[in-house]
Amino acid sequence: MSQDYWSESLKNLIDQRFNELARAASLVEEVRSLREKQAEIEAGLKHDIGSEAFRSILEWEDVLNHRNTLEREWLYLAGVKDGCAFTKISLLLWKTVRFSRDSNRWWIKYIR
Repeated sequence: MSQDYWSESLKNLIDQRFNELARAASLVEEVRSLREKQAEIEAGLKHDIGSEAFRSILEWEDVLNHRNTLEREWLYLAGVKDGCAFTKISLLLWKTVRFSRDSNRWWIKYIR
């Protein structure tokens, strides 16, 4: 099977898992109540301001949400990379040194 098949299958699997988790998150009581409050505010805004201003607010919200998502995604991936690097260094150290306690001091024993 080709690489494209596997990458597309993996992407579909991740998308499916994301959709399952997003649905589960939407059923959380706190999220549901905030969604209802948001709908009430949105209805009030539609009534209070003109349709052109409301469209501008929706466009601004889309840009804000997209930027926020990109920033969080970048931070998440940076955290994953940092975690992998930390784990790699920890495993290398674990193979070369052992930490021991003698009296009230910690010391490092190098393994050769």
